[in-house]
Order: sequence, then C-alpha cells, then structure tokens
Amino acid sequence: MRAFLAVAGCAAGLSVLAVQPVAAQGNPGWSYFSVDAEHSARVSDGGDELVIRCKGPAREIVLYLDTTTLDPALRGQPSAVLAVVVDGAGSILWLRGRLIADGRRTSIGFANSNADQFAHSIALATRSVAASLLLGDQPRPDTPRYNSVQFPAAGAAAAIKAAYDGCGIPF
Repeated sequence: MRAFLAVAGCAAGLSVLAVQPVAAQGNPGWSYFSVDAEHSARVSDGGDELVIRCKGPAREIVLYLDTTTLDPALRGQPSAVLAVVVDGAGSILWLRGRLIADGRRTSIGFANSNADQFAHSIALATRSVAASLLLGDQPRPDTPRYNSVQFPAAGAAAAIKAAYDGCGIPF
C-alpha cells in the first residue's frame, strides 16, 4: 500500500507540472499551452510574460508585467505603447493599448488583425523578441523605453502555429 501511495503521489506531482503555465515552469523558450478551447503560445522571463492566444476566431497578444517592477513613469497611466523588436531589427512594431493593473500583474495588449501582425512577425524571429512600453503618441528611435524585457526566439514559430492550429485559424 505504501509503495502504491508513493507512485500515486509522483504521478499526481507530474500531472500538476504538466498543466502549470510556462511562467511557473521557468521555460527558457516559447511553448504551446492549451486549456479548454483557449490555445496559447507563451514565453516568460521571471515575472514578465508575452502571450499570443486565441479562442475560436478571436486572437490577442498580451504582455504581462510584474506590477512591483513597473516603472514609476507608467504607474497611473491609462495607456502606453507596446513596442516589439524582433531580432534587434531597426524597425519597431508598436501599438497603443490600455494598461490594466490587477494587483499582482499589469498587462497591455490588443486583438485580432493587430495581434496577427505581431504574431506573424514574432514567428519569424531567430534570436530574440524584445518588448517594452513607451509613452507618447508616436514612438521614435530616441523615445525612452520602460520595462524592457528580452525573450528568446526559440520555439516561437512552432508554438504560435500550434496555437492558431488549435483554434482552426490558418497561419
């Protein structure tokens, strides 16, 4: 009986690890994650996480930041610009979004065709995907960047494609 409980305990522990989000696993690259009908491609760096997800035909991209490390310049701001740079390129993908603070995390994101544009660009990354928040109406190369985080590109294309496939969306 004792051996059975030990095996059952190990199996239960492994099943808990299998369903935890990427941030909890400390995964060094992108991975695919699915719960119910929601399919996600995720990458994390400490308390920060970039998520591309879909549910049915709806798609979104969201950057989650640890609220405790949110730059003071962003605190209390209703919106900011999410800027993404793929492989250190000179061009910046950017879009203004609403900053949403839920206590532990602050998020910014957007949906559908805008999310698709970012997803397709990120899927082409070979080295890195950098995300940061900017203030102002239109970013310029000298615009200060806040809460900059750099994620690895490893697995991005496969994870994003798997998420879109899971939702029945051609990628």
